[in-house]
Amino acid sequence: MKVLILSQHFPPEPEFKGLPLAKRLSDEGHDVRVLTGCPNYPGGRLYPGYRWRMMQRETIDGIQVIRMGSYLSHNRNGAQRALSYLSFAAACLLALPLLRFRPQAIYIYNLVTLVPVAVVARGLWGSRVVLDVQDLWPESVTASGMMGRKPVPTLLGRLCDAAYKTADVVIAQSPGFARRLSDRGVRADRVRVIYNWAPHELERTATEHGLSDGFRIVYAGNVGTVQALDVVLVAATVLKDRLPTVKFSIVGAGTEFERLRKAATHLPNVEFLGRMPPAQLEPLIQRADALLLHLADAPIFRITIPSKLQQYLQAGRPILCGVAGDASTLVEEAGAGLPFRSGDPDDLVRVVVDLATRSLAIRSAMAAQGKAFYRERLSRDHGVAAIIETLCVA
Repeated sequence: MKVLILSQHFPPEPEFKGLPLAKRLSDEGHDVRVLTGCPNYPGGRLYPGYRWRMMQRETIDGIQVIRMGSYLSHNRNGAQRALSYLSFAAACLLALPLLRFRPQAIYIYNLVTLVPVAVVARGLWGSRVVLDVQDLWPESVTASGMMGRKPVPTLLGRLCDAAYKTADVVIAQSPGFARRLSDRGVRADRVRVIYNWAPHELERTATEHGLSDGFRIVYAGNVGTVQALDVVLVAATVLKDRLPTVKFSIVGAGTEFERLRKAATHLPNVEFLGRMPPAQLEPLIQRADALLLHLADAPIFRITIPSKLQQYLQAGRPILCGVAGDASTLVEEAGAGLPFRSGDPDDLVRVVVDLATRSLAIRSAMAAQGKAFYRERLSRDHGVAAIIETLCVA
């Protein structure tokens, strides 16, 4: 088949699905192209070595990549983010006749704003359209706080419903997403649940002990509004006297990073390490005593499974899961950790004390169960194979 991957972000940006999918498709004999933007995520600024052009081509790991110029923004300003999405979609529409490539299948990563591009391609060449939904709009947008006025999300919701129903197949990242899509009018036979895999599948085996003396809890990922990590600071305030051996390490970047770092200057048991490349993050995660997952308590997040969960399971460390719904269900099904109520620092303190005072043998069993669950149910090989099957039979 000829397959076009539409994704606003692609490596060298920290995007984990497109390149493994493209490489597997290519390895199996399919002809693959990627239509994407100029690398700027998550800071909204061009990466070193790139410059803004209307169209530029490059090859990454043998995959032909076409990059389109668009408005670059990744901040909390809703209008600027919308302009970024819409300008990229417009650039892709202009690019279609210039590709010299007639795809039989189009894989869209997440953005409903790219569905019209695929629909035009379907009209021109009969392309099948597969939309991989990572964030349900408008729920995710309103939960992030970037869209407050009711008429705007209502209109966006109607446009998104039309986009979801237009795709030949919609991939849902969780059972809750699948149910919500069906409730919004997408035919059940057009929805397929395919869990995400870990953004970086780790190669080394986890050690049996933590980073140092004491009990180290690591959070790794975006530090933004929806992660609501103030809960960590409140819990750390209690734990510094109750269980002073517990330390929190916050790894990542985002709109809330500096505010939280400044707010924690009085807490000796919390450190902010900033962004780390995978080569540095991998040993840090694998040597942690526990890994923290947390999102604000909003209805949309109860049916969301953050990709960090797959990364944590694969790493083989006990998980403290502050995400209600599908994410906590997976942790409990795997026997890989302890859930706690989102946004509740007292409940976070409870599970931290519970886990920290359990024996090493029990914690190691949790870690091993999580790793086995990932390998058997959620690995990259499983996910990529499922997406390719969906593209081929859509």
